[in-house]
Amino acid sequence: QQFGLRPDTKIYNFLIEMYCNQHDLNGAIRHFQHMRLMNVDRSLETYELLLSNCAKSGEQVGRTKALWEAMRSDDIKPSEKLFASLIDCARLRGDFEDGHAIYKSLPQPASDAVYASMIELGCEESRLDVVANVLDDMEKANVAVSSESRLHLLVATVRLNQLAQA
Repeated sequence: QQFGLRPDTKIYNFLIEMYCNQHDLNGAIRHFQHMRLMNVDRSLETYELLLSNCAKSGEQVGRTKALWEAMRSDDIKPSEKLFASLIDCARLRGDFEDGHAIYKSLPQPASDAVYASMIELGCEESRLDVVANVLDDMEKANVAVSSESRLHLLVATVRLNQLAQA
């Protein structure tokens, strides 16, 4: 700004991504707050960067609700990737009801990442009924499963077997 240039959405998203890549979510949030203060438009990418990194950072998951509300007030429609991150954040907060409500609000079929996140949440909460329903949803949707989601499903299968034997 000192040269008379006003940063735009792309520049702020670049800075936010840079801070996220350095695992400095506080720095990313500061730039997001400055972005809002300067009345620079936020984009889906802005929120995907922040929310997905909140999900990766266990101590930052409490910020997801405020970011979600800000996104809604900006009238930005979430992507499937973002829904998976929100479910992951709910899991990290230990908030099964919130994660399940997010899943239920999605139109079906969902993405494999959303299914994998929901299966992981169901397993952690020992909710075999929910895991079974998600697996049924996946089968009905005939979803192509990525290698990352296959890993989640494998872990879920092991957990389900452990729960069934207990």
